[in-house]
Amino acid sequence: DLHEAGGCFAGSRKNRDPNAPHVYGMTASEIKAQYSFVDRLTGVDEKGWWKGGYEDVSESSRRALRVLEWLKDMAKNGQGETVLIMTHGWFMDLLLKALLQLPLPTSDAKVGPAYFPPCNTAMTTVHLVAPTPEYPEWSMGLLEHNAMPHFVGRSELIFGSTRGPITSHQMGRRMGPLEVRPQS
Repeated sequence: DLHEAGGCFAGSRKNRDPNAPHVYGMTASEIKAQYSFVDRLTGVDEKGWWKGGYEDVSESSRRALRVLEWLKDMAKNGQGETVLIMTHGWFMDLLLKALLQLPLPTSDAKVGPAYFPPCNTAMTTVHLVAPTPEYPEWSMGLLEHNAMPHFVGRSELIFGSTRGPITSHQMGRRMGPLEVRPQS
């Protein structure tokens, strides 16, 4: 569920052909052949990792809510102190909105009242704390967004973010990891 909003499709998001053939992504054997360090794949078979077809933004928003529930389950069950997620920009934006309990968009034309466009290779750090008897609600801290310590002194390498109005099409060109920590 940690792939870009829209799924795997041919062509640009903005000018996609609704009759274009479905794209299914790499198969399990292709992934293992190219990335020898992969020892376990879930939900990837010899047809590919994607169901095929274009995923509209309401489906992507529902997927962001599923990932949020998965993260909450890990935090609640104390499964590791740090979870590293590497995903693409528009999905990262949707996941941050879900974490912050902000409205999620229902169409490609509307990004919502807030947006979080990550730069390419930027890091976002989130602290997610499970409810306890003393504090019965989930809490979440956005500790950093668009952090790029690996580019200190190399500003010419920073790309992917825009200034001024941004469209949902532009947001599909970003990526960044997400860190989630259970209550300590």
